[in-house]
Amino acid sequence: MLQTTSRMCYLICNVANTTGVIAGSFPLQSYYFTGVSARFKTTRIHRPASNFVFNNWEQMMSPETLQAGLARLKDSVKKRRDDLAEHLQKKERISNADSAWFDNQANHLDEDTLIDTLDNVSDFERGMSCLNSKQKGLYQTLNALGVAGSVSNKRKTASAEEGGDDREEDTELKPSRKEALQAAATLGQYIAHLDSPFARRMEVVLSSFGHETRREEAQTMVETNITDYFKCT
Repeated sequence: MLQTTSRMCYLICNVANTTGVIAGSFPLQSYYFTGVSARFKTTRIHRPASNFVFNNWEQMMSPETLQAGLARLKDSVKKRRDDLAEHLQKKERISNADSAWFDNQANHLDEDTLIDTLDNVSDFERGMSCLNSKQKGLYQTLNALGVAGSVSNKRKTASAEEGGDDREEDTELKPSRKEALQAAATLGQYIAHLDSPFARRMEVVLSSFGHETRREEAQTMVETNITDYFKCT
């Protein structure tokens, strides 16, 4: 009974490990039942560096994710290299670590080689199993960058969709002073033919509106050489 239960636990752990539920170096609880009591031991399963846990297993194992990660890496390397080059051109000091990186590691040749290697294999997952320890480390970096970029893009898209209406309201143009005065003139022409106390009061309001609007416009005008010339004359 003990051996049967142990074997079942081992199979369950293997299934979980294969489907991506467990990865890396992760503690597993294997239970052994003896009557009504139970005892357990903790084991550690070491998985290849390629089998990391993600919400979408197929997506994170895809070459497209690695390509996206490589693109982000190139952008990051270029920005850092350009920044250090600017400091050096200004005769400014940089740290020893930055100097060593700039002289030896300011490139992505190893990552390009990894991508080419995986692109040339017929089976992507089988190609992953043939990578050496250094290449697996590069894979982890590119995969993490690709995943992070995918999540960031999804959040930006969701934020843009949620805030779309607000942006449209913010960018809506209000009528200019000229358009407002033209509308007031049109309304004045209309009520000029009306014979009622209301029309006369409206004429007074429109006249006051026109004077006030023109006064505000004059206050916002910037003096130029031309206006100074007419002031002197």
